[in-house]
Amino acid sequence: MQNTKILNSQAGLGGGAIFLAGPTASLSITNSLIQDNQSPIGSVLAMSCFNDNVYSKRDISITGSSLISNGSSSSKSVLDFCGEPKVTLSTNTIAKNIADIAIGNLIQFSGNTKASDTPNNNSSVLSNSSSLELLNNTIVENTVNTALLYDKLGTKLGEFKHEVRQFEKSYDNQ
Repeated sequence: MQNTKILNSQAGLGGGAIFLAGPTASLSITNSLIQDNQSPIGSVLAMSCFNDNVYSKRDISITGSSLISNGSSSSKSVLDFCGEPKVTLSTNTIAKNIADIAIGNLIQFSGNTKASDTPNNNSSVLSNSSSLELLNNTIVENTVNTALLYDKLGTKLGEFKHEVRQFEKSYDNQ
């Protein structure tokens, strides 16, 4: 997708703007606007994790785009990755997105492993062969619990020239 707008879309389960199905569905977005989309999981992007009990392999690239004002206070994530994705996010503006302040993530790139070195502590949703590369993104004014949720699985590469600031967390003063 190039020079595209996806505005005001909703999904009942996952992938408010985009849902990748099938074993190898990949995605390339360049110079696009993705705004005001909602879903309980992956308000901008979600995907199927498996096909015939094998991790779904995907190449995902989002470059020079704006992901703005997506999600809601009940969303679990804005970008939700699973299976065996190879993801590159480069020179994007990711701003004013919302996810559940207690458990919601802007970028979900983790399996469901335990926080330990327990034997046979394997993920059932994210392959260890997955990768996430963040290059020169501006990530600001998002209201989420965690900007990037990741664990020991997969490779994470980043040139931390990012401007990451103002992750607002509202608290009740009760």
